[in-house]
Amino acid sequence: MSERNRGQAMLPKSGLYIPNTYGTAPCMWLEKNGVVFAFMPGVPYEMKGIFNDELLPRIKQRFHAVPYEKRVIMTTGIGESFLADRIKDWEDHLPDFLSLAYLPQYGMVRLRLSGRHEDAQLLHETLESEVEKLKALISEYIFAMQDQPIERTVFDLLINKGMTFASAESCTGGNIAHAITLIPGSSEVFKGTAVTYATPMKTKVLGVPAETIEKHGVVSQEVVEGMATGVRNLMEADFGVATTGIAGPSGGTEENPVGTVWIGVASAKGVVSKRFNFGKERENVINRATIMAFEMLREEILAHTENTVS
Repeated sequence: MSERNRGQAMLPKSGLYIPNTYGTAPCMWLEKNGVVFAFMPGVPYEMKGIFNDELLPRIKQRFHAVPYEKRVIMTTGIGESFLADRIKDWEDHLPDFLSLAYLPQYGMVRLRLSGRHEDAQLLHETLESEVEKLKALISEYIFAMQDQPIERTVFDLLINKGMTFASAESCTGGNIAHAITLIPGSSEVFKGTAVTYATPMKTKVLGVPAETIEKHGVVSQEVVEGMATGVRNLMEADFGVATTGIAGPSGGTEENPVGTVWIGVASAKGVVSKRFNFGKERENVINRATIMAFEMLREEILAHTENTVS
């Protein structure tokens, strides 16, 4: 054992030893004047493991905790300010023991409704009631009623429907494929991707006519729809998703400024496409385009299956 390892194992005499089964440095628990101090290793997976396995049970035993409960609602397609205006009256009339947090990130806003109350049953029933009111106000922007990324929602939908998709990516550079393949079992729903970043590849790989690109430009409705249709046919998927745009920081024009992105989704019913502007910061453009591509795919899966049933 090295001296460095030995030093990591040392504790003050007054500290209570809490084992770390994830690494070398133990956790320390000290108390003074009714206050508990817990010191954990800085390595995230060690810290999280110790907290869940050791600290949380001790804290629950040591202190009386008022019952706490929360709900997370995932939204996209609406900004934080517009969302706040939309639900202001509802938020203003929330019971005193409930609070709402806006947690924005790339292309989406997480809403966390939480509360504490000595009456756990009352807390639960009130939360459920308020969530239903919230859903009625913003149903068109909700993609999940739990804390999960949109690609997970799409994955679950495709699994349930027994359907697949493929992606043709230009400005997102494979980010759609990366997001979906982080999910275990994604091979059941994802056929593959074609990152046709260079313009000629859109013709050579996806079959978008060169004259279409020449006439309308690579960042256009006609091209993105051709890409979506091409990758759907190429990979024999139920849906084809495509992106083409200008992620920046250069390359923008008066007609298509930096941040312009066309997204298309092809299915057996045809192709839908939309034009967006996601700002001037390159990483932000890529991430927001990826999220919106999944959102458009989610909408098309639902529309396709609803129409099929009817």
